[in-house]
Amino acid sequence: ALMPPPSSSGGIARQGADQVLWVDGDYSLGGSDGSEEKPFADIQSAITAAGAKRTLVKVKPGTYSLPESEGAEQRNVVDIASGKDVRIVGVEGAEKTTIAGASAVRCVFMGGASAVQGFTLSGGNAIEYSGGLYAADRLAVLTDCIITNCTARRAGAAYRGRLERCWIVDNYFSGYDIANNDIAEQGIYSSCVFSGNRAPDKLATHPVVGM
Repeated sequence: ALMPPPSSSGGIARQGADQVLWVDGDYSLGGSDGSEEKPFADIQSAITAAGAKRTLVKVKPGTYSLPESEGAEQRNVVDIASGKDVRIVGVEGAEKTTIAGASAVRCVFMGGASAVQGFTLSGGNAIEYSGGLYAADRLAVLTDCIITNCTARRAGAAYRGRLERCWIVDNYFSGYDIANNDIAEQGIYSSCVFSGNRAPDKLATHPVVGM
């Protein structure tokens, strides 16, 4: 399987934080407070608890998801509002930690200078832009991640943001009237791999990748 380089102890995880919160999807004993002993059971609860503090969120292995949206309402499994200073890290990397989208459920929305590292973003779907990652601007950073099997009308895998050491594999966008065939748009891509992505009736193109 195509895999990004394993997450190291550097990068996001080494940056200073005012607090550290833990997430474990298997935790069910109640009384969650974000400690390693009593973690939150979903990533969004940790984001909410972060408040205005600079926060490192450590996520244990598992699959994190939402049910399919009803009607046309777009939702995000991970939704980091603008103004949040949050770094979210899959502690055992993308091979063991998945953010799973669904119909009208995007995997990740990132506002402002937030960061996500060490996840597989899989199966996300957006009504308009990107079922994998939608970033408000290029200050948002996605590192050591896999984006796969995500769909949208435009830019099926990723829209904006800075992607570093990511695999963008087997995604699709459906807009026949879109002049730009890129599977990812308006972002910065460093040491990323694009493979098997498709546009209507053809392989999708991809943006220039820097080193």
